[in-house]
Amino acid sequence: MDDRVESIPDRLAPAKGTAVSMGVVIAVFLIVDTFVVVALVSALAPHALLWVILLCIGSPLLAFWLIQMLGWRPWQRSFPAKPQHTDAVVRLNQSFQLGAWMRLNNCLHIAADDEHLHLIPFCVLRWVGAGVISLPWIAVTDVKATRWKSMMRGRVDGRTISGPSWCLALATPIEPESTSEDD
Repeated sequence: MDDRVESIPDRLAPAKGTAVSMGVVIAVFLIVDTFVVVALVSALAPHALLWVILLCIGSPLLAFWLIQMLGWRPWQRSFPAKPQHTDAVVRLNQSFQLGAWMRLNNCLHIAADDEHLHLIPFCVLRWVGAGVISLPWIAVTDVKATRWKSMMRGRVDGRTISGPSWCLALATPIEPESTSEDD
């Protein structure tokens, strides 16, 4: 029996029903916002309705596409998706920083198994082409605590990453306890 998964629903399986996804929140906001703006424009300037609809839907998707292309895609090329163990620890809506400028607050689902840290983008980023990033634990170095107890900072290929302590603590080597014998 294979104990690895590759599809997004399977990767997130242990965490179903734990919280409202940030992707759902953003999608609902975009839909409600679009309906309100369309209602106002159709009442005040019906001739501009098509342009307003295109702007309301297109501009957020364009912004997420740019985030995906300029920030996410280079990491995805360097660390492509690897199969995830079914017993991986999975947490939804986590914050993570990739490099100096790419901060994703409550936008990632994180799965940690014994070989990789899997960063799974929320649905809106996946809609515009973002895929899973699998950082191998051996590539994560110099892991240290930050001033926030719930976060840690490390380095991957010379680039800084910052994420939840529960997952980055797995990258720190466990030092054996000293067995000094006092006779």
